[in-house]
Amino acid sequence: MVNREKMLLLCAKIVSVVIALFIIINCMKGTFLVGGLLLLTSLILILPVFLGRNRIPEVPLCVFFCVGLNVIVFIVCLLGGEAVASIPIFICAGTISAIFFEPKLVKIGFTAAILLFSVQTGLLWLINGSLPVDAFTLLECLLGMIVCAVLVYRSVSNGVAYLEKATEKEKESEKLLSTVNRQREAEKKAMEQQRYTLTRVDEVSSSIMAKSGRLAEEADTLASGATEQTDLINELSSSIKDILLKIKETADYSLKVRSESEEMSSNVALGSQKMNDMLKAIEDIYNSSVSIEKIIKTIEDIASQTNILALNAAVEAARAGTAGKGFAVVADEVRNLAVKSSEAAQSTTELIGTCLNTITNGNNIAGETASALESIRRSVEEVSSKTGQISEMTEEQTIMVTEINDSIQKVISVIQASVMAAENTADTGKALQTDADLLRALGTGK
Repeated sequence: MVNREKMLLLCAKIVSVVIALFIIINCMKGTFLVGGLLLLTSLILILPVFLGRNRIPEVPLCVFFCVGLNVIVFIVCLLGGEAVASIPIFICAGTISAIFFEPKLVKIGFTAAILLFSVQTGLLWLINGSLPVDAFTLLECLLGMIVCAVLVYRSVSNGVAYLEKATEKEKESEKLLSTVNRQREAEKKAMEQQRYTLTRVDEVSSSIMAKSGRLAEEADTLASGATEQTDLINELSSSIKDILLKIKETADYSLKVRSESEEMSSNVALGSQKMNDMLKAIEDIYNSSVSIEKIIKTIEDIASQTNILALNAAVEAARAGTAGKGFAVVADEVRNLAVKSSEAAQSTTELIGTCLNTITNGNNIAGETASALESIRRSVEEVSSKTGQISEMTEEQTIMVTEINDSIQKVISVIQASVMAAENTADTGKALQTDADLLRALGTGK
């Protein structure tokens, strides 16, 4: 490869020397403006070469500067009535071609310089009627041609050297070409495999996107349904708590009723016992009344016999006459007493019969009352038994409702865990969908 740095420095030195000569010539001619423009050219185009390649201006900037500089020189010379050979454009063209290794710029510079010089000379000839040419102008033209030729030669020689180097490396390039072709074939196969892989990736990512979308939707639906179920179960749990409270109140009331029923059963049993005692007492009274009735009957029989004996005694006293008169009085009194005793016995018998009837009715009523009390006692015992069963069932219901409430709390915990799992699944589905989108974008190269 041509050493560009050495070539640049050599060209910069040549151009610097020539520009220094041109500045001296223009100072001798009195054209200080042209000398100043040449100095500006050296500062802008030549000085950066000595400072380092990274400080060299870009080609478009150099071209614009050269064009502007020569236009200014042309206008100044035209207004001054002088004909010059546009020396700066030769210098600029040669310098740019050497710096940027662009021979085309040299051709453009030559052509532009000749055209500009021709136009300038023609205008001055039309204005002045003659062509003002002096030794300095011819010297400038000669030096400009020489410098430009040297720079072109350097550029062309560098190009030839570059072509020779390129020819030497052409064979190496041919060797590398086969390797490159093989690599291209391998890359082509790899690209086809990659294209197939990317197609499969796109298909898989599309499938993942669809499935993850459905998964996210189903997870959202599941989470929404689980939330509704949680709300319903919470309401059910609240209702069960109310039921449990009512059951406890019922159990307490059942225990109270059972206690009162047992107390009532005891009272009824005591009443039944007292009624049995009363029935026994009535029975004893009845038996005593029957015995009294028998005794009264005996008294009636005695009174009847006494009455008969009194009649017999009266008859015998009448037969005795005066001697039996006192005995007759006694017999009358005895008969009257027997009659009164019979009447009293009769009245007592009637009263005892009435009492017996009353006692019989009372006994019947007492028996019915005792039967009723017994029935009440049995009913109370049955109610107490049922109340006990209700209390036991209420306790069992309380235990069952408590277990149901505990189970519901467990179900709520499971549903809440399901809701969290569904939300996590939805988030995972969305993240999976995002990854699938990214994978698809990578697969399509977008």
